[in-house]
Amino acid sequence: MQLIELLIPVIALSIMPLAHIIVFRVTPINSIITSFLIAFVTGLLLIVLSPFLLVNEFWQYLAENLLADLIIYTGVSFGYFNVVNVGYASIRIKLLSDIFNNNQGLTLKELKQSYSARSISELRLQRLVLNHHRFENNKIYTLGKRKYQLYLGKLYLFLRAVIIGRKKQ
Repeated sequence: MQLIELLIPVIALSIMPLAHIIVFRVTPINSIITSFLIAFVTGLLLIVLSPFLLVNEFWQYLAENLLADLIIYTGVSFGYFNVVNVGYASIRIKLLSDIFNNNQGLTLKELKQSYSARSISELRLQRLVLNHHRFENNKIYTLGKRKYQLYLGKLYLFLRAVIIGRKKQ
């Protein structure tokens, strides 16, 4: 097996986020999902077409590696998509879950009450205090001992800014 055969999925996985950034930032496409699908297909084409172009024994490569490459590429791409899309999806999933769990449905007023910025902020502050990420003393909040969530949040925001950019959030 040649080194290039081993690197095909790695190269495709490297190209996909770059293609996603380029498509989302440079083109008029304003959808994270559409730009991700275009980037995903770009990497997928590399995996599918590379045996034709790079591998000497095409049929042997096809039988031994292509299916595994496709499975790995698809799995890692799915993880990448979820990391990029987590902020949008979490509130939507919670909303849909609440509507589904209520037999009569929910009015727009009820949904707005449940998901107002104030109620979400209060709930998040309560969770931070409960988990010792923040401390409350006379309604003044300070950082707690556990600061790893802060660093993870900053890393997430940095990566999101690199991928999506500040204009299209």
